[in-house]
Amino acid sequence: MGVEQGGIVLGWYDPKVAGRIAGLSVIDMPWFDAVWWFEYRLLKNGWCLRVPLWFVTMIITCPTIFAWWLDFLAHRREKMNSCPSCSYPRAGLAPSSPCPECGAPGVTSP
Repeated sequence: MGVEQGGIVLGWYDPKVAGRIAGLSVIDMPWFDAVWWFEYRLLKNGWCLRVPLWFVTMIITCPTIFAWWLDFLAHRREKMNSCPSCSYPRAGLAPSSPCPECGAPGVTSP
């Protein structure tokens, strides 16, 4: 496993056949250039899978952005005194009263 030229390289080489433990390098694979898409190769003495870094970044970034967005919405609803379930404005209602729109319980003070 390694990171080379914009992609993560996963693979297995037989060290006895390859002559070294690392096995995967640009010298051994002349087809290795910048990685823009997935590539799987069966080699003489093993296999190699290249995964582009943009894909790995997207897999990590998209759920993070979604979680931040949900947190932002929850914080905004709390700041605007809205119901956390349906976003109904609770202005003028007692804090402990249920939401008139969805029936969600109000905030109880400890």
